[in-house]
Amino acid sequence: MHNLNSVYEGGGYKYEGIKYYTGEYKDRHLIQPGSIIVTNTEQGHDFRLIGFPAIVPKTFGQKGLFSQHIYKLVPLNKSYLSNEFIYYLLMAPAVREQIIAATNGSTVNMLAIDGLQRPQFKLPPKELVDDFTFIVSNYWKKKTINQTQISTLTALRDTLLPKLMSGEIKSKFVEINSNRYDS
Repeated sequence: MHNLNSVYEGGGYKYEGIKYYTGEYKDRHLIQPGSIIVTNTEQGHDFRLIGFPAIVPKTFGQKGLFSQHIYKLVPLNKSYLSNEFIYYLLMAPAVREQIIAATNGSTVNMLAIDGLQRPQFKLPPKELVDDFTFIVSNYWKKKTINQTQISTLTALRDTLLPKLMSGEIKSKFVEINSNRYDS
């Protein structure tokens, strides 16, 4: 389940924040990889978490759930704004200021959904959004590949390290000739 702990302070997806859930749920709480989630709750008034976006990664499968402390943003069918564009729009200082102004609460700060519907900004032409999306989506694909490699290497380390420490497996060290590059 994607939840408040699934978003880093300052935005972005926090992989270690995922919670696994097997109980009942409503279809309106289903979410797919690539979806935008936005935090709607924060303890205190530091604005380090509330209103910040993240993109649901593919790592956890083709469908998941999100908690009540998260909004799922879905662009209108007629909109040419991509998830990539919306993500960075929500991170833009001028839009962040408008989102923060829409929060309220004495101890627990809350963001009503209309706080995400009110911000005003200059809408760029479709061609510019398309170009932006093309560039950013390639970076995001590379980020996904890197995250998969990190997860694989972490699992390998966690498997091999105890075996190396216990002596169950041994490693040979090869001496490298330091004079190899001398002329």
